[in-house]
Amino acid sequence: MPSASAPPQDARPTSPEPPPPGSPGDGRDGYSAFDPLAETVKPSPADVAVTRRLSRPGARRAEPKPADPPGYRLRHLLGRGGFGAVWLATESATGKQVAVKTFRHVRALDWPLLTREVEKLAALDASRHVVQLLGVGWEADPPYYVMEYLPDGSLADLLDKEAPLPPKRAAELAEGIAAGLVHAHGSGILHCDLKPGNVLLDRDGVPRLCDFGQARGVGAGNGAGTADDSASEARTGGRPLGTLFYMPPEQVAPDAAPDARWDVYALGAVLYEMLTGHPPHRTEELSDRLKACSPGERLAVYAKAVSESPRPAEHLKVRGVDAALIRIVDRCLTPDPAQRYPNAQAVRTALRQRSEDAARRSRARWALLGPAAVAATLLIVGALIVNRTLEAGRGQVVERALEANALSAGLVAHSLEQVVNRKRVDLERVVADPRLADLVADAADAGWAPGPARTTLFSYLALVTPEVTEEQEAATAEGAADLSWFLQDATGMTRWRNPPDDEVVDHSFVWRDYFHGLGEHFDPETTASGSLPPVDRTHVSLPYRSTSTEEWKLAITAPIRNERGEVIALLARTVLLDALLSEYDATKRNVTREGRADDDAVRYTRVIALFERQSGRLLDHPWLAERPDTETAVELPDSEREAIDAALADGRGSFRTDRHVDPTAAAVGGQSFAGAWIASFVPVGGTDWVVVVQEPRDDALRLLEDLGDGLRLVGLFVAGGIVLTLGGLLFWFTRDRAAA
Repeated sequence: MPSASAPPQDARPTSPEPPPPGSPGDGRDGYSAFDPLAETVKPSPADVAVTRRLSRPGARRAEPKPADPPGYRLRHLLGRGGFGAVWLATESATGKQVAVKTFRHVRALDWPLLTREVEKLAALDASRHVVQLLGVGWEADPPYYVMEYLPDGSLADLLDKEAPLPPKRAAELAEGIAAGLVHAHGSGILHCDLKPGNVLLDRDGVPRLCDFGQARGVGAGNGAGTADDSASEARTGGRPLGTLFYMPPEQVAPDAAPDARWDVYALGAVLYEMLTGHPPHRTEELSDRLKACSPGERLAVYAKAVSESPRPAEHLKVRGVDAALIRIVDRCLTPDPAQRYPNAQAVRTALRQRSEDAARRSRARWALLGPAAVAATLLIVGALIVNRTLEAGRGQVVERALEANALSAGLVAHSLEQVVNRKRVDLERVVADPRLADLVADAADAGWAPGPARTTLFSYLALVTPEVTEEQEAATAEGAADLSWFLQDATGMTRWRNPPDDEVVDHSFVWRDYFHGLGEHFDPETTASGSLPPVDRTHVSLPYRSTSTEEWKLAITAPIRNERGEVIALLARTVLLDALLSEYDATKRNVTREGRADDDAVRYTRVIALFERQSGRLLDHPWLAERPDTETAVELPDSEREAIDAALADGRGSFRTDRHVDPTAAAVGGQSFAGAWIASFVPVGGTDWVVVVQEPRDDALRLLEDLGDGLRLVGLFVAGGIVLTLGGLLFWFTRDRAAA
């Protein structure tokens, strides 16, 4: 091979041309090593004799330097083969470096074979993808020819260092090799031994074809070889030349006519090796089988193995290898020549189309990236604007709800304050009458025994207190009317009740908070009559369950004093607890014991409740209307009680929150009150009560959230439309046209 960049190989078995650099047995170390898998022709006896002589110790090391060719100055030896050597030389006129190939054993040379490569190089002189012939000196001793020098080595050298190559680089090199083959085929020359060692790389990385020593000519349109080629083949027994694993199976036939599809297969094999690091079908098992075969059997075994083996598939696993490149490799390497690309121009066109498609896809992606970025930016900005608008709207809705609830709670608190004050004032007016104190004293002096004193007292109480009938008692659920009146002596014994109730009269209730005012109901079994002192001022009691009606109620008690100022009895009036707010909270009138209204689950849109501020104990709430059979105390959490105290201490007059958790939600039957509530707390003047007006946060924000969901849905439709449009355009501009 005329190597323009590296040392030549040992003598070819059928041609005096040295092999290319990078091929097996290239002789770069000064000695040649014949690789039985690298050649397809058995060497002649003369070739073997030359090889043995050159392999003797010292025979190759004593390469004599020939005389300088006219116009050139030899520098140093690049490599040698069985029939010659390649020298690095400098052109005397320009100083340009060239490669000079000289031949030995002039008389033993087959001149037609020697001149064939020169003729092929001369015919292909116009292509950049073929090593250029610069001059010939056949009449010199020794004969020589001059080629351009490519110091970057061969594709085989590159693969030894960097294999496998990136798919993009491999495709570029394959397209350059195809361009060289197109020029050669267009000049009537088939390479017939294309492999990485026969492809040199210039300083720009452009591939150059070399070693046309095994090239064949093609006839005018029929693919037949020339007369010189036929003569050469006759001298080699008609056996075609080439390199295993780079030649198609039909090339091994002795009578095979040279075909452009041979080079197509070899180009596919080179491309496959660039992608995977090794040529197709080369495995250790097949290599061992071929080495074990005789030279006459080796070609038949190789052809059968390539024809019957599954198609090479390692390139399918290489990252970055696209479908178009896979189709090109597969079609080049198909064993059936009829299914192969017809010529190198078809391969070059496919590679160029793939490259153009890749560039078009890249341009399309970048072209669509702008609209996509603008659309994404608009969607993001729109989403941010919508979210911020919704957040601002939520804040305004919550603030307005808090204001409305605070106003409602303030009105309810003021109304309750008036109701309690009125009941307190009326009660205090009754107990302030000295006659009542005298009558109580007389009854007490009589030991509360039946008699004139007790009868007179009870008659007087009936006159000064409103009469409460059973019908009136049942009607108290519609308002804040008195549920009952009763009189207790200083020991806690109930002496009188209106309406009468035998379960209450003459029974001790010293353990009730309305008697002692200590903020707690004690155990009736362990609290003896007279063990606790009565309250000494008007007192609003803790809620309690009535022993007669089982209803939750509270009592307002006022002390009755004698002339010495001693408390001798208590007069009390009671109010049904869940009737305090009934005229303000309509939900309480629609709730049954089971917590349902009109056969549907109750949905509370607004709740008014009453709590005791210091203890946080629940006083009134729609939940109480369900009459849950539980004695579990329901109280405000400490955090809210502290927040209420802080708000009152700061003079704000109310506490507001949009994350209130109703304490009844955790109690039996309180599931309807679960979730976050927008609530305002306002104290009731003159009492230790706090009115709470609350509404579900989700309900307050529902309209706004529905609007937000609608906007998000529109945004999703817009985003989906943009994605589909851009995706469709991207598919249209980047689709694989070759596959289509």
